[in-house]
Amino acid sequence: MESEDEKQIKITTEQMELLVYDFFEKSSLVVVPRFDAMNGCYYEDKTSVYGKKYIRIVDHECDILSVSKKMFLREVEIKISVSDFKADFKKNIIIVAI
Repeated sequence: MESEDEKQIKITTEQMELLVYDFFEKSSLVVVPRFDAMNGCYYEDKTSVYGKKYIRIVDHECDILSVSKKMFLREVEIKISVSDFKADFKKNIIIVAI
């Protein structure tokens, strides 16, 4: 006979990313997995010497970052285990929720 723990469904991070992508796909302009501080964008700026500026969109890693059709950024942090969740409390970061 299976215990309660053995009856739980196991899911990988990649499978969860696909589920989250499916959830946000229709309401988003773009959905990007594994977005980090090295990702950013150039934009035209006539005050710059080069005519362009580079800006970071986030200064940390996001499991998934999406841009809604109303131009809001949505960040998704995926946790597939309790230990994964608890590990984030050991990180030296500040999380602000609005």
